[in-house]
Amino acid sequence: MNKYMIFKSRVVGLRFNRSWSSAIEVSPVKLSYTVHDQETPREEPRKSPVLFLHSALNSKRDLASLSKALNQLTKRTIIAIDARNHGESPDAPEMSWESMAADVKLLSENLKLNKSILMGHSMGGGIMVFTALKYPHLAEKLVVIEANPIETSQSLFNMSKTLKKLLTVDFQGLQTLDEAKKHATDALCHLIPSASVRDRFTEMIKEVSPGKFGWARNLPVIARDFERHVISFPWSSYISIFQKDPFTKPSLFIGGGQSDFLAVKHYEELKKLFPRAEFAIIEGANHWLHLQKPTEFLKISSEFINSD
Repeated sequence: MNKYMIFKSRVVGLRFNRSWSSAIEVSPVKLSYTVHDQETPREEPRKSPVLFLHSALNSKRDLASLSKALNQLTKRTIIAIDARNHGESPDAPEMSWESMAADVKLLSENLKLNKSILMGHSMGGGIMVFTALKYPHLAEKLVVIEANPIETSQSLFNMSKTLKKLLTVDFQGLQTLDEAKKHATDALCHLIPSASVRDRFTEMIKEVSPGKFGWARNLPVIARDFERHVISFPWSSYISIFQKDPFTKPSLFIGGGQSDFLAVKHYEELKKLFPRAEFAIIEGANHWLHLQKPTEFLKISSEFINSD
């Protein structure tokens, strides 16, 4: 039996003219990115690149090995991106879907990209979903890893609670980075039982100024807007428009068999937004399927990217 299952929809939708714009004003920021193109042929015309975006509290560095492998398998340039308030991208006062999609649009324009394959994991997948729906001219294809605009996973609500817990840690009076990390570990021990999860968060601590320690990222904004925006898709503002004007280019949604982010029950509603959607479930994998099962993930994603 195959380690993953693929389901395809062959329904073809119609493209309507987009004469609408967001009622929410956004101020895009210039995102930091890393280009992986060692295996990209130099002759013209070159294939459309892949814009690859990470999950919440991660960065483009976490995608480096996968980006290099995808570059080798697809011969396309892979551009790994830091979202706003993450990695080396600027801090920003808000993290709505609208603003983060506008960041991707600005990056595409600044790099003078005609079309790209939009690809993202979890929060990054949600950003690429919104970008594809609102700015379809930017996308050749869409690859969504463990993200779903139809139903919110319970784990995202748990993550929102965890982010709030991180904000309760007081770093006053600590002398060294090691002391700060140990203090945070002790403070979070009863709030976050999992040692591996705690370790992931304590790696975010840095010396923010001489002798003062804190979280390496704009955690107050991330925590606030994770609850306000990231854990829910803006259905009330956009669903009727998006369903009338779906993204009709090839799309692939990849989920883990041990995760609740993507399931067969979601396919019908997803097809209303993405009529040419394909779905792949990697058995034995959870939310971090691309790290747990990289061989399977790379096979599925590269074959889809390379397909006509």
